[in-house]
Amino acid sequence: MKHILLLFLFIYTFSCTGNSNTSGKIPGSTANIIPEAFSTFEHMLSRLDTYSRDSFDVPDFSAEGGEMIVYHVNSGNRIIQIVLYGETGKIRYRYLTDQHFHHKLTEITQYHYDRPFYEEEMKMDSTAHYLSYFPATKLFDSKKTEIKEDKTIKQLTENAETLLKDILVQIDFYKQ
Repeated sequence: MKHILLLFLFIYTFSCTGNSNTSGKIPGSTANIIPEAFSTFEHMLSRLDTYSRDSFDVPDFSAEGGEMIVYHVNSGNRIIQIVLYGETGKIRYRYLTDQHFHHKLTEITQYHYDRPFYEEEMKMDSTAHYLSYFPATKLFDSKKTEIKEDKTIKQLTENAETLLKDILVQIDFYKQ
């Protein structure tokens, strides 16, 4: 039940932040404030098929189940992808971590379906956010524009960190 409530909290959070106006964003170019982790993350994503990986089912975290894939990179970094499925959407978390699971960057993508996924002609919409952790936790939208909404930053950070920790503990990944 705790995990289902957590899923609904995620959906609520993205529904609110996805429809907000841009008053909380910094106008203009963000090239100077985008962390180095973005380039590392994008480079690693482009090479996912070359990394060794472990896959796990995470059935107790959403109504329709979920999965986690851990991509092991030679540099000691990891990309951990968690996808939680629901009838009218899914949430994908991609974490860039070091070998000790310290977060560097988290990509959170919310997919909304206009009807249940099993119906014909289902259409999908998505909203993406990024959390960068160094030197301080910052939130970015899909265009990598910084969002300065402390409440949203805190809530998304806590949700992302709690989810990863709970899943890693549940599947006993730390011992592997």
